[in-house]
Amino acid sequence: MIRYTSVNHLDASLDEREEHLRQAHSLSLPLVQAGPHVLLQTCNRVERYWGEGAPDDEVARHLFRVAAGLESAIVGEWAVLGQVKQAYRAACEQYSLSPSLHRLFQWAIHAGKRARAESGISLGAASHSQAAAEIIAARYNDGELVDKVVVAAGVNKLTEEVIKFLKRKGAATFVLANRNLSKAEEMAARLGCTAMSLGERRKLLSFADILVCATAAPHPIFRDDDLPSGRAMTIIDLSFPRNVDPALGCRMEVELFDLEYVERFVRQRLASRGDRAAAAGRIIDEEVVKFKAWYINYLHYKNDTNGIRTGL
Repeated sequence: MIRYTSVNHLDASLDEREEHLRQAHSLSLPLVQAGPHVLLQTCNRVERYWGEGAPDDEVARHLFRVAAGLESAIVGEWAVLGQVKQAYRAACEQYSLSPSLHRLFQWAIHAGKRARAESGISLGAASHSQAAAEIIAARYNDGELVDKVVVAAGVNKLTEEVIKFLKRKGAATFVLANRNLSKAEEMAARLGCTAMSLGERRKLLSFADILVCATAAPHPIFRDDDLPSGRAMTIIDLSFPRNVDPALGCRMEVELFDLEYVERFVRQRLASRGDRAAAAGRIIDEEVVKFKAWYINYLHYKNDTNGIRTGL
């Protein structure tokens, strides 16, 4: 049977999710160990799917809802569909997955796309990047952002969108930092930024007024002793696991906003999306029924084929 485990934002704090992720990567979790499985890691959840044979309806419904953005802290957000695809591809490269597990993820991607297209759940969906820009802009008076230095850590779609949003809000000076300097230089040239290495993090914090962090590092990059004493700063940490030491938020002159804060900020603006979410949920239920019918047909085909081979 196909099974799954999930640690997510509904039942675990950011600290607990980070600890679970560390265990998942070290294969110290008791249920699956190193057998064939799909590990899905997003900002909100760490999940494993494994097994073969009959997929339980609730397993399929959960994964389909995840792919549709219905289980996200920001309902309808698009990033999770790409993360489901990426997790499935990575598992295919590493393991020989069972036919039903293959089909479960292929169907989840289809169901997520259909639910979004037909319900409109993702229309106007607020993003982490847009929320980060709005949180930052709310902390400065009109015209003040033009004099501030914004450091964006990480080369990815998230930091690119943050920079674009902040430019529209008046910010003019950006530094893009990354461990791979050539990647930072490439994106910085396209966006009109200065590129620097993350290895110079103390130098970065010595002149940054605003720090937006979104790297794939599995540990904190910016620590309390990296920031000069008395330096005022607004910090948005969009990373999971967190890339900014929470101790920085204890300083009187530092405002530190983590992923959970950003997602609460967005949810307040998405309270009116209930009708679209209900429509998307009904579509997911339809896809679960179709998936179950596929599995029954698959079993019949498999049994018929075996009978022909054995002369039964």
